[in-house]
Amino acid sequence: MKYIIFLILIGFGFLIVWKNEKFMEFFGRVAWAEKHFGFSGGSRLFYKMFGIAIIILSAMMLTGWLQKIILAIFAPMIGKGR
Repeated sequence: MKYIIFLILIGFGFLIVWKNEKFMEFFGRVAWAEKHFGFSGGSRLFYKMFGIAIIILSAMMLTGWLQKIILAIFAPMIGKGR
């Protein structure tokens, strides 16, 4: 099951990177990205970075790295240290 979810997320991330202009037309410009990236193509860059982040996070989820990182960050907060 996790392989199917992985493939779907990889495909969705790739689609965002590949067709970022269509996503920008549908969802509109991201004001935060336009302001902080400092140029008029900031929204396009934001959508591409978002797609790449989805790809990386889904690969981390498949390999188990994401769970280890989340546990390393939040386990001390809830008192269940290793």
